[in-house]
Amino acid sequence: MPSSPRILISGAGIAGPVCAHWLARAGLDATVVERAPSLRASGQNLDLNGPAARAVVKRMGPAVEQAILAARTCEEGTRTVDDGGRVRASFPVQGGAFTSEIEIMRDKLVQVFYDSSRPHTDYLFGDSIARIDQDDHEALVTFSSGAVRAYDVVILADGMSSSARSLVFGRPGTVDKPDAAADIQIRPVGFHAAYSTIPYAAGDGTWSHWWHTTGRRSIWLRPDVTTPSTRAYLLAGGDATHRALDGARKLGVDEQKARWRALYAGAGWQTERVLDAMDGADDFYMQEVAQVVAKGWSRGRVVLVGDAASCPSPMSGMGTSCAVVGAYVLAGELARRRTELSSAAAVADAFAAYEHVCRPYVEDAQDLPMPLFELGFPESALGVAAQRLAVGAISWVVTTRLAKWVGAKIFGSGEEEGKVAVDPHIELPFYEL
Repeated sequence: MPSSPRILISGAGIAGPVCAHWLARAGLDATVVERAPSLRASGQNLDLNGPAARAVVKRMGPAVEQAILAARTCEEGTRTVDDGGRVRASFPVQGGAFTSEIEIMRDKLVQVFYDSSRPHTDYLFGDSIARIDQDDHEALVTFSSGAVRAYDVVILADGMSSSARSLVFGRPGTVDKPDAAADIQIRPVGFHAAYSTIPYAAGDGTWSHWWHTTGRRSIWLRPDVTTPSTRAYLLAGGDATHRALDGARKLGVDEQKARWRALYAGAGWQTERVLDAMDGADDFYMQEVAQVVAKGWSRGRVVLVGDAASCPSPMSGMGTSCAVVGAYVLAGELARRRTELSSAAAVADAFAAYEHVCRPYVEDAQDLPMPLFELGFPESALGVAAQRLAVGAISWVVTTRLAKWVGAKIFGSGEEEGKVAVDPHIELPFYEL
């Protein structure tokens, strides 16, 4: 009788707990190691976009699906506004342009997936992977705590900046340290973003409000009426932004906030409200918006999933969906070979099948319409005026019956009975889990 496979997952964000849930459904217990001392209790809005991701959630069972639906932010859609706060365009949730039907705060979604996997998963908080040595027989993992354990499979689901990934795949090539030979590339998309929670105001309502101004700057206020609270998103591009924020990620949080304040000071609309609240926010986070592009998602017995493998960037709106779908497929392919995972060949077959199914899906998510983003974030006052007129016209078009019909025909509406989720870029397998 073969022994139960030994599986380690690094990262208790989205992909890690989802993968653990499906492995448990297959009778394969896993260990999840998480660097943080507990689940992270902050983060921005997440979307579950597309029929494939929604199909995975549905397959996770009624308890998971209902918990997610109950935790939604109840955002009704997105309105673009001008300097006086007047609505220039409206995109309701049914249109799917900016607000997903499943819009949820990161901490709530992580909690749902954690709860669903916890009964059959061993979680190790406050520890991380320090070293990985592997051969044809096993992967020997040394933890930061000093513990050393052997595994048949090591799954890295610890984000786009995964330090464990570098232990196996090498240091990634970046815009400041380009390396065409690197197995992993961090590809900036030309924007910087900052996030923080600000006090909810009555005027925030149940719609998000997105304001654009000169210098390719914008502020997006997204309310969560269940809390209530509002998430403020500062998203900016262009040369001036890059110069203002160059090197800011290496500074302390107070210095980072000062850089953003200098970039946005006096810009108009609700800028001062956002900047004043940002100064006192304890969940402030900033990043250069980027993608992760990997030549391959596995090396030996180690495999990448979620943002560690293929972060499409927040601007795609598909990061969570890619993580959920990828975790499901990876777990399913491992489950199909559950009695053979001591074999290096079986592990390699599972990883190859997972990448074959998911790579077209994530590559499509990474294919961002950058010319549209450039037009959507104007540099000049004339460009802002033209953008507001154009977005107003687009909002009228996408809410017409014809556009909805075309969208349904192109993107589908869920599961094709007995087969797969209807998605043009992935044939989502059914696994016996």
